[in-house]
Amino acid sequence: MFNLRYISFEEDTSYEYLIKTATNKPKKNMDKIFPHYNTLSIQVNDYINKVPTIETIVPLSNTIPKYTIDNIHETLYYLYDSKSDKVKKIKSDIKDLTIKNPLTKNGLVCPYCGISRQSLHDLDHFMPRSKYPEFSILTYNLIFICETCNQDFKKSEFLDTNKHRMFLNPYFDQELSTLQILDCDIEVDDTLLVIEFKVNEDIQNTHGYLYTIADNHLNTLNLADRYEHLVRNDLLDKFFVRFKNIDNKNQRQINILDIKECQSYINERIIELSESSINNFELIFWKKLYDCTDWFKNISGKIL
Repeated sequence: MFNLRYISFEEDTSYEYLIKTATNKPKKNMDKIFPHYNTLSIQVNDYINKVPTIETIVPLSNTIPKYTIDNIHETLYYLYDSKSDKVKKIKSDIKDLTIKNPLTKNGLVCPYCGISRQSLHDLDHFMPRSKYPEFSILTYNLIFICETCNQDFKKSEFLDTNKHRMFLNPYFDQELSTLQILDCDIEVDDTLLVIEFKVNEDIQNTHGYLYTIADNHLNTLNLADRYEHLVRNDLLDKFFVRFKNIDNKNQRQINILDIKECQSYINERIIELSESSINNFELIFWKKLYDCTDWFKNISGKIL
């Protein structure tokens, strides 16, 4: 979870280009939306002016008469699928700008979850185009995220039952770069670790609404479980490999451990991640594990 730069829409004329001709006539298949172009422009500007409180925006469908009958929804929805060079460039520029952000590791780390991905192909409509098609090609509304977040969990969600935003916005929630929003609790149960990722409770009193959004974000994207899975199947595996007794070929037996040596290894991981986001789940985990000295003692010399 971290901030991204975004492409300003103020210099972009994509809606006008796709809807109007040079002589101010409707382009092909745009005759239904053309009379409402000014209303659409106001809606787009409303998004820009209400950032980051875009959840207060009233859908365009509530303001245009015969919105459904005239198929305006479909017209706006499919602007995103246009073969126009304008739309292609929007998509390409957003991906390129994301890839250039050092926190994304050439685009392979998702800004929603902070987890590495294998492919580069999912642009998410932050306000879903199934409900807000008027923002289908608005650059402010398009975020380059991972397939898992986009297709498995976020889908067309946006507001909860209380009309609160369900997701942190990497463009406009600037606290992602200044405030530790993510937290991790670790309890030691003999040789086992009970790991819980959650929203940092310290921000609940000072940033109440942000806390609500972050809690929605973690729950809807199933991040607590996804983070724990990666910790157990990647980070802890690396720790065990580092301190494994190599003479025991058949079982994972841990060497007799020196606490300072364990902490030194963990500190190396922390230093490696020092340039990452303050809300990097790996960084937060290693910092918490550093103080689990009882666990180091409990696994010392044991077969796990």
